[in-house]
Amino acid sequence: MQTDLANTLDIPQALHDYLYENQYDLQRHVRSMHAIAEDFSQPLEEVAPLYETVLAQLTLHAKIRDFLHILVPKKIKEIYKGAISRTKCNTFPVRCCDA
Repeated sequence: MQTDLANTLDIPQALHDYLYENQYDLQRHVRSMHAIAEDFSQPLEEVAPLYETVLAQLTLHAKIRDFLHILVPKKIKEIYKGAISRTKCNTFPVRCCDA
């Protein structure tokens, strides 16, 4: 199932080769995408493009790519948690601002 996602990601081959150093690297990132989708109850089709955008941004500036499989999910989780916090603040502005 995880390799199915890798085959269906709609990105140009050159970008794919830039983001993923090898098949193992791809599988590692796809596992992270699945975990994030499950953790935040989001469809994988929504998580994957966001994940790859963050991966591309971090890859561009990375001197060492060995830790991207750790840093990218961390950043994605921060984005999703921030979205949840903003939603709560819009619902309960006094509580969030006083906390």
